Order: sequence, then C-alpha cells, then structure tokens
Amino acid sequence: MKSTIQNLHLTVSLALEAHNKANEYLKRHKSNPQKAKQIYLNTLVIYAVVFYLHCRGYQTDWKASDSADTIMQSLMDVADLVVKGYGKIECRPVLPNSETMYVPQEAWSDRICYVAVQLDESLREATILGFVEKVETENVSLSELRSLDDFPFYLNQFRQFTQQEPIQIKQWANRIFQFGWQGFETIAGSLNPESLRLITETRGTQLRNEAEFKATKSIDLGTKLGDRSISIIVAYTNVENEKISIRVQIYPTGGETYLPSNLQLILLDESGEIKRQVPSRSLDNYIQLPRFECIPGEKFSIKITLDDFTFTEEFFI
Repeated sequence: MKSTIQNLHLTVSLALEAHNKANEYLKRHKSNPQKAKQIYLNTLVIYAVVFYLHCRGYQTDWKASDSADTIMQSLMDVADLVVKGYGKIECRPVLPNSETMYVPQEAWSDRICYVAVQLDESLREATILGFVEKVETENVSLSELRSLDDFPFYLNQFRQFTQQEPIQIKQWANRIFQFGWQGFETIAGSLNPESLRLITETRGTQLRNEAEFKATKSIDLGTKLGDRSISIIVAYTNVENEKISIRVQIYPTGGETYLPSNLQLILLDESGEIKRQVPSRSLDNYIQLPRFECIPGEKFSIKITLDDFTFTEEFFI
C-alpha cells in the first residue's frame, strides 16, 4: 500500500489486502446484496483510515469495533473504529463526485469525530478528505469538513493517559519492541550523516565498552509544523546492583539538519513531576537529557512538546 498527500488530503492505494478484508465481511451477508455492498464500502474506508492512523503513530483496535461484528453489521450501517487510548471514530464513505457525507442517525452518538473518505470509481484509491466533530443531520456537506491538517491536534485532546501500556524497556535486549518502537538500525538511513555520527559518539567514555540496547520511535509533528518528523532514541546500559543507565535523545529526520527551535524534551517521574527539561535552540541538530539511572520496578515518562503539539510515553523497568 502507498499513499500521497495533496491539498491536505491523504490518498491511500487500496491494494489486494484491503479488498480481501472487504470480501471477508461481504461473504457473511451475501444473501442481502444491498447490505453486502454497504459493508464492502465501509470496510474499504476503515482500512484507509487505519493506514493513516498507523502512519501517524496511533494504535487501532478494529476487532473491538462494531464494524467488525457480524450481528452489528447486519443490524446497522456502521463504520466505526476504536482508536486505542482515545475513543471511537466513525469512517464514512463518500462516493465519487458526491458533495456530501452520509451519516446514519444510529452513528450520531458515541463517536469523537466523523472522518470522510472518498472512494474512486474503480475502488483502487481512497482519499481521506477531512473530518467533523459531530453531526446533527444525515447528509453533511463536504464544505463543512475540517482539514486533515487539524486531525492529530483534535484527536490528542481525547487522549486517555491511564489506558496507555508502559513500554517494557528491558525487553529490547531480546529484540522485543512494543507498537511504534523499533530497533535503532531500522531508522539509521533516514538520519543525516551528522546526526548518525553524534549518536555513536555521545554515549559517554565510561560506558562505551558496555552493551547498550536502544530503540527508536518516529514522531510526526504534523503539517502545522511543516509536516516535519523527529526520532526519539532511548538507550539503556546495565550497571551495578541491577540498576540501568538510561539516555534519551531527539534527532531530526526526513533529511532535516536541525530540530525546530523551542522543542521541549522532558523527563517525568512516576508521579508526573518534572525531573529534567531540555529545550532545543535554533541550530541544534540534537538534544538529550542528562543520563539517569533506574532500578527494577521503577517507572518514568518522556514528554515532548512544541507549541500545541504534545507526545508522552511511559516506560517501565
């Protein structure tokens, strides 16, 4: 699957995998051709939204959504999608050349927003047009849609921090990475040469002979910030008495040389109190927290802020 972005719309290519998923649901209702067609289209647009959200770093649970339940599919025109830690959104198909998004009354509640997805005539592409926060009529004009540019910022206000599972940092030694995290070597090619050099030279002389385990996560800052992205790199080294030494760094990606200025890298303890805070300046090609130590059973959080953008991740030792 591939995607392109034009005029703040995201166009997703609907490959064989998407249609196989739609056919899987269609077969459950083949005795009712009208219902089967409805479910097929709903499945394609949900698939496109799942792809978009995963690119943005969000986790989804399609299986927990009504749209994946055979009985709910037969009873309602439903195209909902659970976004883990945020809530439920509705993904609505828009037919080619249509000027409205149809939202049945049964989907007017228990949703944090409604996303319009336009399908082309061949059903080979789906274009995510934008979203509305709530609906009070079945036919919503596409002119009322908020830009996709605003979507991550809108969604983040619903973040349910208590539902986020902490990252099990010591599993990285066994090459086990939680959703969104991956081994550092997978993103090395996206860093500029200077950033790559700095990563290998900033461990600290006293620890360079010790085994270091590190993982990274790409963070999309959104189109309001120039559609830029950064990478957070967290690394740990075993030290004495079962303690581990941890370093946290932020680097620009996507060919950028410098971080955006006034980006804040913040260390929080288990109670949410700020322990360290490091801002970026206008010509910083990376920033890092002072190295700190943790003991087994301890938790901490890393928070990144820039203007109205916020990212937080909790870790467990």
